[in-house]
Amino acid sequence: MANERIDIILADDQVITRTGLKALFDKDSRIQVTGEASTGRDAVRMAFELKPRVVIMEVSLPELNGMDAARQITGASPETRIVALTMLSHRLYVSGMLKAGARGYLLKSCTFDELRHAVLTVADDKTYLSPSIADTVVKDYVSGASHPLPAGPSQELTGREREVLQLIAEGLSTRDIGQRLFVSESTVNTHRRQIMEKLSIHNIARLTKFAIQEGLTSLDK
Repeated sequence: MANERIDIILADDQVITRTGLKALFDKDSRIQVTGEASTGRDAVRMAFELKPRVVIMEVSLPELNGMDAARQITGASPETRIVALTMLSHRLYVSGMLKAGARGYLLKSCTFDELRHAVLTVADDKTYLSPSIADTVVKDYVSGASHPLPAGPSQELTGREREVLQLIAEGLSTRDIGQRLFVSESTVNTHRRQIMEKLSIHNIARLTKFAIQEGLTSLDK
């Protein structure tokens, strides 16, 4: 791995972030950007096609959030490493990404040198957490080791139900959701009904609020 070129994908919904990072990585002989994605769904598709060593991923992505995107990528391509790069430092997002298989977690306040180091570290099958994030993880472990917290309500939903919930919260119609997921409108309606029953939430406004609270949508950015 010492002299091997590392192919990466940048997954961020902000063009300026992707453009800036690509410009910096283009000057690096060890790391090459082979793809850019603006949504979680595009990131999954691109990762399946290009099979990069590392995906640098925003946690809060439209269409498919970073946690579910990371889960799909690492499930289908175990050799691909995920590095979360985000402004979100709450334990909900950190634990969600790590449980989804992310091997790195940094805040966007980090330097480029730290991000580069994180990419090289996870590409070498190790884990990298920025100091503030590592402190959060350690505190959570110490406080929860004896009395672990129960899984969040969203964990009662299937992966497809979380996808549908996110798209509902982002304002897509039943028809648009069906087209996006390649399923019928009746299937979307079935998923929505099951989501509402599992969560005991029976209106779109409260579903949207729940999705934001659970980190399933980018609307809180």
